[in-house]
Amino acid sequence: MDLSISNSEELEVARLLKRKPIGNYKVIVKANGANRPVVIQNDPYLFDGTPMPTTYWLIGDKEAKAMAKLESEGGVKQVELDINAQDLELAHQIYANRRAHMSTKFDVKPEGGVGGTRKGVKCLHAHLANYLAGNFDPVGEYCCHKVGIRPEDYFVTAEKEVLGIIDCGTNSTRFLVAEKYNDGSFFPLLRRSKVTKLGEGVDGNLFLNEGAMNRTLHSARNYRLLGDKLGVDRWVIGATSAVRDSENANILLNELETVIGSKVNVLSGEMEARLTFLGATHCLKTDSNEIVIDIGGGSTEFVMGTTGEIDSLVGGSVNIGVVRIMERFLESDPPTKAQLDLALKYVRELTDVISARFASRGGLPRRVIGVGGTPVSLAHLSHWNAVDLTKSVHHFEITRDKVQKLFDEMKVLDIKDREKFTGMEAGRAEVIVAGTIELLTTMTSLGIETCLVSEADLLDGMGIFIST
Repeated sequence: MDLSISNSEELEVARLLKRKPIGNYKVIVKANGANRPVVIQNDPYLFDGTPMPTTYWLIGDKEAKAMAKLESEGGVKQVELDINAQDLELAHQIYANRRAHMSTKFDVKPEGGVGGTRKGVKCLHAHLANYLAGNFDPVGEYCCHKVGIRPEDYFVTAEKEVLGIIDCGTNSTRFLVAEKYNDGSFFPLLRRSKVTKLGEGVDGNLFLNEGAMNRTLHSARNYRLLGDKLGVDRWVIGATSAVRDSENANILLNELETVIGSKVNVLSGEMEARLTFLGATHCLKTDSNEIVIDIGGGSTEFVMGTTGEIDSLVGGSVNIGVVRIMERFLESDPPTKAQLDLALKYVRELTDVISARFASRGGLPRRVIGVGGTPVSLAHLSHWNAVDLTKSVHHFEITRDKVQKLFDEMKVLDIKDREKFTGMEAGRAEVIVAGTIELLTTMTSLGIETCLVSEADLLDGMGIFIST
């Protein structure tokens, strides 16, 4: 996002701050009519590289005085009593995620929420600034009501659209809230995922069962409610392998369109692969080839190409995923050696074909970018000593040796014991062995030692491409 400002704005901001700013910024909120600067948006870092804890800074005289008075009257303690704690936590999380995705220049990333904290309320000025900038902030909204500030008396200078993006996958139903700006900037703000097993039994009978559809619809309804709370302007919905393959998919599609109020895009395997590649690579700054593998429930996408180019990719979608591997091969709990050997052999035959196609193009990279529940879960299992699945593992690396070690540990355990692994996502233990087989076999077939885990994936690609 462009943070440039005019000379007149620079002088007025310095006057209001009573000093010259020590980092890049732009005026993001002005008062109607008077064109008076009220809120500035700061770069995540100061000029010297120090992380800047406050993205939105309240500089308007009238507004700052009102917040100072409210704080002096015990407003901070009172708002913590009056505001829903979960909504406050949500506001902190979104604030932190936005700044993290704006942060690209330094290794040290700011992690705090509104006002630099992740718990409670620290500064009413920061919350009001965040709210006036058009963002979800129950504390900022509360402050407006308390002091008589009307949001309609202000305007936001950056035009953006808040997208609610849903992926109805074979194993999980996932949700992304993201901001898309007129200059092409795309900021993922909040991710949610629920294991719903939509593809349960589809590999055998080509039908979506009623329970699986109900679980998916239940998640979609919850996502719609959350999206409405966060101010989603437009919905983008995609459905993949299980829906592509089922003969009664129209039942689910009609219900989803009623719940969300938007048409569902049933993605072909090729389009799914292309959008996954776009989502996983759009924020990478490289001109060399990248390989993206998206381990889904019903299909797996293997794609090689150059960042930002989705019209000249090699690879595609293969109709094998963690749910299909479970249902075809891993019938026991824990699976037998014979079952594991058959699954490994089958996946290796598929990945060897893909690897040969990649090799024929030339320019094999030294890493694979892994997206989907399996790589993300393996990254959590590899890096955290405490269960905190809210922590991001975006662009964490895991080695093939580590993947092999985790596979060897988990393959001999039943589901209950796998669920005890620190960092295991709810519902992931059932399919984690199948997913690890796919990732490990792919890395072995390609001769690649490192997997770069990406939380950006198909959802991001749908938001960038389909919403255009």
